[in-house]
Amino acid sequence: MLSRDVALVVERRARLPGEVRVSTGSQVDPATPVLSAPSSMPRPVVVHVARELGLSPGTVRRHLTRPLGSQVTAGEAIASARRGLRTVQVTAPVTGQLAEVDAQAGTVTIMPVVAMIDSTALVHGVVVEVEDGHRVAIAVSGDRIAGAVLLGKEVSGPLRVLTDRPDRELPPEAIDERCRGAVVVAGLTVSSAALRRMASLGVAGVIVGSLSATSIQALLGLSAAEAQTDLWATRLLYGSWSGGFTEAPVSVLMTEGFGRRPMARPLFDALAEHEGHDAALLFPTSIRGETRPACLITRASAAGGREPVAVSLQDGVRVRLTDPARLSQIGVCRGEPVLDLRLDGLPRWAIGVEFDDGTRQLVPLTNLDVLTAP
Repeated sequence: MLSRDVALVVERRARLPGEVRVSTGSQVDPATPVLSAPSSMPRPVVVHVARELGLSPGTVRRHLTRPLGSQVTAGEAIASARRGLRTVQVTAPVTGQLAEVDAQAGTVTIMPVVAMIDSTALVHGVVVEVEDGHRVAIAVSGDRIAGAVLLGKEVSGPLRVLTDRPDRELPPEAIDERCRGAVVVAGLTVSSAALRRMASLGVAGVIVGSLSATSIQALLGLSAAEAQTDLWATRLLYGSWSGGFTEAPVSVLMTEGFGRRPMARPLFDALAEHEGHDAALLFPTSIRGETRPACLITRASAAGGREPVAVSLQDGVRVRLTDPARLSQIGVCRGEPVLDLRLDGLPRWAIGVEFDDGTRQLVPLTNLDVLTAP
């Protein structure tokens, strides 16, 4: 769905508790660090000092070369003892902090140093909430283009529109240096070769109508056995992996789904209007109240947007069909919803839809996706 000039709340979360880098009321832009958190949970490393040096367990503390609490680097001596005319040492297997001595076991525990990862805002807005080092809520306003599936991680970058039509495949040679760090609008689809070129150039993400199974498998690095099970497709379709395939080298937002389906014209036109503007590709879990991944094009000021409202299916609403028979076809609702028995023998609410070729069809409301309000 396309929603213009709406007010939303974007939440940035850290997987592990860390440090909030901003305060309530702070103005942020896509590159502003808002959270800093460890990349993984550190696991203590136990070194058997007494055994390696031939010491009594209770004497290990006296043989440390550095006091407890000290930082040591991998390969640095942490304990030593004399053996005849020579000195023998035990070195740290990892970089970290000397955390504990166990006098019963004769061991020393080192708490490894874990790299800290900064999470950026990805959007323009104002911080409205912070929570315990793992969540920052940002009020934003701008345009939202809802998609069907997001592969990869959440990213942001300037929009680069590389095609003039939503039904045209983007060739690899159209991707050049100006796409580095950008979110590329590609129209119909992109091939495996185009995705490889994007990855090599450092493209942040790409928005396409659809993606073939071959391209998805290449993007995700799926083996032949994994591809044959089609488990990946089931998980994508039903959202079993809510975080998406974050190992993908380029993030891909599909607006229509799988196969070769052109991007809906209203969505393409809205993206083309914002050439050069900052865009963020986000999972639904990062947009408060959303159920689908989306591209957000936010303004520098969070003020002025209106609260998003559900658009009811009524005369003049532009829609996209979601049933397999006419998947992704676009039309306009004509008239009001009616309770109809002719569809499958059961009473179901439906509405007349007029397509670009002038034909009309009665379509169940459950098979329609709103694109734009009248």
